[in-house]
Amino acid sequence: MVNLNRHSLAVFTPKSGSNHKTKAQSFFYTTELNDGKIWIGTKGDGINIYDPKIDSIYTFAAHGYLKNKDVYGILQARENHIWATTNNGLMVYDPKENHVRNFKISDGIQGDLFNPNAIFKDADRNLYFGGTNGFSVFEPENIKINNRPPFAFITNIEVNNESVSPIQTAVGRYAEITLKPNENTLKFHFSADNYLLPEKNDFKYRLINYLDNWIGKDNETSATFVNLPAGDYVFEVKASNNDGIWSTTPTRLSITVKQFWYKSTLAILFYIIALLSTILFYAKVYIGRARLKKEITIQNIERSHADELHEMKLKFFTNISHEFRTPLTLIDLPVKKLLQANNITSEQMEQLQTVKRNTNRLLQLINQIMDLRKVEKGQQKLNLSRLDLIAMTNELSLSFSEEAKSKEIQVNLIQEADSLTIEADEEKLDKMIYNLLSNAFKYVPIKGRINISIKDNPTVQDNGIYLNQLSFGKLESPEFVEIAITDNGEGIDSEDVYKIFNRFEQGKQSTSRHNSTGIGLSLCKEFTLMHHGMITVQSTPGKGTRFAIRLPIKQNAQNMLYRSHQNVKNISSWNSASNYDETLSGEEQKDRSPILVVEDNIDLRDYIEKLLKDHYIVFTAENGLQGLDIINNNNIQLVVSDVMMPLMDGFELCQKIKSKIETSHIPVILLTALSSSDNRSIGLEQGADAYVSKPFDETVLLAQIRNLIKQRKRLQQSYAQRYMKDQPVEIGNLDSYFLNTINATIENNIENENFSVEKLAEEAGLSRSQLHRKLKQITNKSSSEYIMMVRIKIATNLLATGQYNIEEVGFKAGFNSHSYFTKSFKKVHNQSPKEYLKKHSDQQ
Repeated sequence: MVNLNRHSLAVFTPKSGSNHKTKAQSFFYTTELNDGKIWIGTKGDGINIYDPKIDSIYTFAAHGYLKNKDVYGILQARENHIWATTNNGLMVYDPKENHVRNFKISDGIQGDLFNPNAIFKDADRNLYFGGTNGFSVFEPENIKINNRPPFAFITNIEVNNESVSPIQTAVGRYAEITLKPNENTLKFHFSADNYLLPEKNDFKYRLINYLDNWIGKDNETSATFVNLPAGDYVFEVKASNNDGIWSTTPTRLSITVKQFWYKSTLAILFYIIALLSTILFYAKVYIGRARLKKEITIQNIERSHADELHEMKLKFFTNISHEFRTPLTLIDLPVKKLLQANNITSEQMEQLQTVKRNTNRLLQLINQIMDLRKVEKGQQKLNLSRLDLIAMTNELSLSFSEEAKSKEIQVNLIQEADSLTIEADEEKLDKMIYNLLSNAFKYVPIKGRINISIKDNPTVQDNGIYLNQLSFGKLESPEFVEIAITDNGEGIDSEDVYKIFNRFEQGKQSTSRHNSTGIGLSLCKEFTLMHHGMITVQSTPGKGTRFAIRLPIKQNAQNMLYRSHQNVKNISSWNSASNYDETLSGEEQKDRSPILVVEDNIDLRDYIEKLLKDHYIVFTAENGLQGLDIINNNNIQLVVSDVMMPLMDGFELCQKIKSKIETSHIPVILLTALSSSDNRSIGLEQGADAYVSKPFDETVLLAQIRNLIKQRKRLQQSYAQRYMKDQPVEIGNLDSYFLNTINATIENNIENENFSVEKLAEEAGLSRSQLHRKLKQITNKSSSEYIMMVRIKIATNLLATGQYNIEEVGFKAGFNSHSYFTKSFKKVHNQSPKEYLKKHSDQQ
């Protein structure tokens, strides 16, 4: 819009925040009225009024008559009445009274739809409005207004779709209606007493306390309310006549919707009383329980402190035990060497044997603490095997022969047969019998007596002269054996007999005169119960003691777990390698394979280095990070690594070695103070080839290293032959993947006679030296020899088809000359291609 006086331009736009904002996209008519404001007829937005004084535009909706309507023409007539043609009839607005009147086809105009710009006022003030059915002409002075406000009537009410007739008590008033709780869906029907164009009557209504605002739609004569809550409401309705004159007073009808009985005030009061009574009752119960809980909590705290102390003690012993294994190794290995020497005196030999015996005792105590820790954590499991109980007991009793001799103790072994086979965990049964024997030798006096009895299904319980007795476990199997160890020692008091199987408790006699950890008998009990057996102690102070263990001859089938292949890979630290020959052959002496030793303890690292350097080239590292760096820069053929190390432990080092293509072929032996089966399993899962526990026998370690290197060399020597015959080779998943990738790469470039080692290394993602080292370790072939071997295999397969002559086969296999092909073929097969082809044809 251009303002000629101000020389300004106003653009009407839907842009937000603009003074000229309008929702209309099209304008039908524009006119300036007497007050200087510009009225604009729009498409869909009624009338927009632009006020030049404030340079702003706003919408005139005419009390809602023009909402979303099209306005085609606007005229200002007598008394400033404003006439407007729309797509919904003809409208006249009285600004003085702020009243709107709408003429429809029922009022006699040409129609409800008018044409844009078809509006005119002549000199006699007659108004002309053109529409789709012609012109409508008005003389505004002759138009009369129906000023009588109508009365509204409620004609009918539907309650849950059932009709109810309201009773009128006065004009605009009806009798109150009371409804049941479930009668809450209402529909009101109403009308007005204006009969001049009654179709133009309009209504608005509200329901006080539910919908307080007046609502209404064009000529709607009913109102519906659904799911009204209980309460008091007033329905009001107003009516307007054909000229829009509204009722001065609304018509009213009061309605009460009753509440359900269980929601009534009396019911709520009852609920409150019941709730308060319940709260009081439970408060009393809660206070009583809180008092009881407090007492129990105090008891639990006291017990928890005792358990924490026990746990701390056990954890301390466990941690110390781990640390003991490495120095024990450094004591045990030199002592073994000295015992084998020929230049020591008998006195020195006796002293060394004392050191060895006490070293063994220390290891046994360490193992007991480890076992107790595993029992505490529920990690102990039976590893069953069939064993000769009598032979085992005989062997264990011999372990105490020196002590029996020094204290002049008489040891009697009572047995009913020469052998007795049972199903049991050999390691745990060994510890059970050893602990009972150790306990007997500890408390028997000098020149005392110990009887070891082994009986099959004894029918009579030997109670003897014993006063005190305690048993644990229940024997359910009808076939069992009894191992009984009886001594004539000092016996056990009645108070102490109930403590001896408790951990870290020894009783008054033990603590006063004998050193004991209080672990051995506790483990005996736990291991007996694991075997579904029964352990009994019988004793009389001053007379002696009898310990008896009863075990089923056969364990339940579901509990059977015979020794697995892991026992082969886990080398016992105390088993001598009797079949190991320390003298290496001349060929093995020349071999000098490079071996890496990774150990953080400098003394043990130096000792292992000295042990191995006569047979191998030894590299050393003090942690996994250093070890990994040495492996990456040297042709290491075997790794011996400790587990517990700073920066990178042995498990992580093993995992990194076995997960990289460049190093996955290197055998790994884990050497550790952690003796639990869980730690062994972790090492084996990481790919370790063997697991040796500290302290270890040096001959066992040497044998293990020698066997792994020999195994790798046998694989190298047989690989080419197996490959040419398509026989499977057990070399590990990652190494198999590596060789399959190398083979596929060579086969894809088989006809390329210029395919080089450098190209193969690039395709494999390795350096030339890494590729050479890897192939040499697995196949005993250099990179170029391996490429030639694959070419010969392809050529062999092509010759076997009989479809090609020798020249064609050599070309297809990537050989650039006949002589070189013949020479290479003969080197692999010990015969020329011609001889091979003839022999193959004769066989067919």
